[in-house]
Amino acid sequence: MQLNGLGSEAEEIFREKGLAEPDRWLELIDLYRGNPLWLNIIATSIQDLFGGSVSEFLSYKPLFLGDIESLLQQHFDRLTESEQQIISWLATTPAPADISQIPENLQLSPPEILKIMQSLGRRSLVETVKQNGRSHFSIAPVIREYLDRTKNTTC
Repeated sequence: MQLNGLGSEAEEIFREKGLAEPDRWLELIDLYRGNPLWLNIIATSIQDLFGGSVSEFLSYKPLFLGDIESLLQQHFDRLTESEQQIISWLATTPAPADISQIPENLQLSPPEILKIMQSLGRRSLVETVKQNGRSHFSIAPVIREYLDRTKNTTC
């Protein structure tokens, strides 16, 4: 069963954590894709590290992962090599990608690609975006940041 992230309901998490600047909360919801676990972790971090100031938190670049990083590591440790290749490819594409345009160097058959995309989608590691009546695929900013960090630490 595919669950969508929280929308404005996520604001309750922020209220409970005592975060300031409600006008900036939608930015957090978008960056962390409404994932209730991620939002709870980040709200706690904002309270602990920034006294509840969302603006101060958002001024820090790159995107802060905190304890989310270890959760993502667990997900990525369970991915097959082919799934890792697809995720890495999506991380290098700035716009949502059409799976018919997957580079040949990945050496995956069309049925393999479809199976992988379905698997990654079920685990909320890939997002589907409709463009011109077709499905394109992307990854959340949190996942992109995680991949950037792991790429930089393995070099």
